[in-house]
Amino acid sequence: MFSSSYPFYKINHTKPGGAGTDKLIQHNYAFTGKSKKRYIVVVEEYNYFVFIVKFCLQERKCYSDKYNHLSGLNECSRVLTTVGQIMKEIYSKNPYASFGFIGSDLPGEGKENTKRFRLYAKVVEQVISPVNFEHKTSVKHSAYLLINRDNNEPDLMNKMQAMFDRIYIIS
Repeated sequence: MFSSSYPFYKINHTKPGGAGTDKLIQHNYAFTGKSKKRYIVVVEEYNYFVFIVKFCLQERKCYSDKYNHLSGLNECSRVLTTVGQIMKEIYSKNPYASFGFIGSDLPGEGKENTKRFRLYAKVVEQVISPVNFEHKTSVKHSAYLLINRDNNEPDLMNKMQAMFDRIYIIS
């Protein structure tokens, strides 16, 4: 089920600039699904080799709620596999990379334990080995972290938490 992906390519990367920012680089990727619709994958690179992955249909990229809608195109398994392949490519270039994502809420759904979070968590638990990554979840925020066991940054989890509290103002 999660063995076939779409061909993808890197569009570009941007650096937000400014001293004291936690976000270092934004990597932008794209691929086209079987529906001939284009998907955009945004991988935000932060301090401590942390990469946060987001994706949406290109036609929604200018909307503030771009991550809160289902495509309805029945391409879920191949789209998630493609996003996983992008993560795998990043990991191959950076063996200390840790990853995270949020299962965005659908319209009318609360932010806690979202439908997407439950699906993504189920997939990640099955396909990412706990040997290389420590799996951490926050059901309250529908957030999932894959903490690289080879990353020797002291107190990495607490540093990541503090960084994301600053960025996302998580209560």
